[in-house]
Amino acid sequence: MGQPISLPADVLLYSTPYFTGVWLWLHRTVCRDLQQLLDHYIFQFTQSLNFGIGAVAQTLNDTAIRLLVQRTPKLKSINIATCRNLTDDALITVAEYCPHLESITLNSCGAITGSGLINVLAKCKGVTSLSVARSKELKTEHILEMVKYGQLLTSFDANGANLTADAVRAIAANCTSLHTLGLQRTTALDNNTLTFVLNTMTKLTSLDIAWCQNVTNAAFLQVDDGAPHLTQLKALFLHGCPLIHNVSLVAVSTHCVNIETLSLGWCRQFMEPGLAGFPL
Repeated sequence: MGQPISLPADVLLYSTPYFTGVWLWLHRTVCRDLQQLLDHYIFQFTQSLNFGIGAVAQTLNDTAIRLLVQRTPKLKSINIATCRNLTDDALITVAEYCPHLESITLNSCGAITGSGLINVLAKCKGVTSLSVARSKELKTEHILEMVKYGQLLTSFDANGANLTADAVRAIAANCTSLHTLGLQRTTALDNNTLTFVLNTMTKLTSLDIAWCQNVTNAAFLQVDDGAPHLTQLKALFLHGCPLIHNVSLVAVSTHCVNIETLSLGWCRQFMEPGLAGFPL
């Protein structure tokens, strides 16, 4: 390969917005001036990094994350979903260099555990959005420690993480600012735990309990009559819950009068008259 070319600064500044940050990073060595611009200017103002797609996700490692976050002091959002080569060391680095972090996505990061997540939440005090969908290494003890730092969380996606009932209860009791909660395919979610969530989480606007097959009508029938906060709930995902039928929907329609999205696919016992109370 020949020597890197040189381009005028105005050409670089005009052209760089047309390329993704990942593409620019991978091809920065083609042009000496582009490399200098990226290393010393653009990264100083980058607020979002998204590596949760394609070939980059398959090759990204802890060393690469360190190189990147050291250059992005203003980073607010990072998506490293499906980056299976990353370990807790990557999160330790993020916690060290990204004090302004607000959103982190760790879906399907098989080598990352709750210990690394606790490190991020303890040091990055402004995190409001956390996604750990399909993360299999989140133990109950990790969740119990993590929620101590989760008071500002407004969105928590744990779909497919298969949390225990104790973990779900800890989230409901401590993450009091949550608006969105994803618990899809949480096999340990039972009626008592779901009722606790509905009675406790006073700011919830979206709840996903799809494919939680141990949930029955009783969970909704046990909701407190004095739970006016449920009028805030606008989205409820119940698809794949075979024990949910019309009785539950009548109870939901009584408490959740502002529902805008209601998902009922594969609810085998559901019948159309159950929707009579919904302004859908």
